[in-house]
Amino acid sequence: MTARLVIVFVVDGLRPDAITAADTPTLHRLRAEGVWYANSHAVFPTVTRVNAATLATGVAARHARHRGQSDLHPGCGCGAAIDTSAYRRLLEVDRATGGNLVLTEDARGAAGDAGHAPRRGQLRLHGQRAPHQSAGPAGVGVLVNGYFDPGKRVRGRTRRARRFSPGSGGSSRATGTERYDAAVTWTQRVLREYVLPEIAPAVVINWLTEPDHTQHMPGRGVAGGAGGARHADRELAQVLDALDGLGLAASTDVFVVSDHGFTSNTGGVDVARELR
Repeated sequence: MTARLVIVFVVDGLRPDAITAADTPTLHRLRAEGVWYANSHAVFPTVTRVNAATLATGVAARHARHRGQSDLHPGCGCGAAIDTSAYRRLLEVDRATGGNLVLTEDARGAAGDAGHAPRRGQLRLHGQRAPHQSAGPAGVGVLVNGYFDPGKRVRGRTRRARRFSPGSGGSSRATGTERYDAAVTWTQRVLREYVLPEIAPAVVINWLTEPDHTQHMPGRGVAGGAGGARHADRELAQVLDALDGLGLAASTDVFVVSDHGFTSNTGGVDVARELR
């Protein structure tokens, strides 16, 4: 029997009604030709890293432990609430809790061959017990990240992986209202040209950070958000073409999910101020 490959494309911040034949033809075709989960919805609170843990475990936030983008973990010695994108802080929680960073069984190994995650902490929440690989920190397998901090270079297991370093096309993090298209493009290239043919994974978690970022900044409904979705759709199409070229299309199961959507609001409540 031919070994199967599972790819989970997480299009961050994508609303179902943003999938159209004009703007996102690849996603539109996949929805038409595949199985559409009409009653799927995000868990509450509907933020990225809470839903990252839920995507891996299938349980609500109260069962998985994680309840926000920042969280308080008594007993870990962290003092204040920690940012759940901070990989090293999550390691502190994991050590303090005897390996119970997430309080339920996760999809073991699902993060072991990862195409991309916006933050290392987020991938840690996907599968904290996934096997360690030399190219990534313990628990997250092989990590490929399209954002570079100043002076940092891509980590890879082979010399050939180094061709994707910043000097050969890597991307620095966009700022302000700029779209993260460059980071998405770079990461998808690494997935097509290195992860799929050379690492030959069994599972890929491919997290595309647009249109999330753009909708957080200028807001939902602006041209930038739609442009981010169109760009992500084109990159996804190239990955599907690469699978076909590698002879993997017939043995690959493709899932497309989103962690949350966006809506418009006219005001908010400063809870901390009101409590004080």
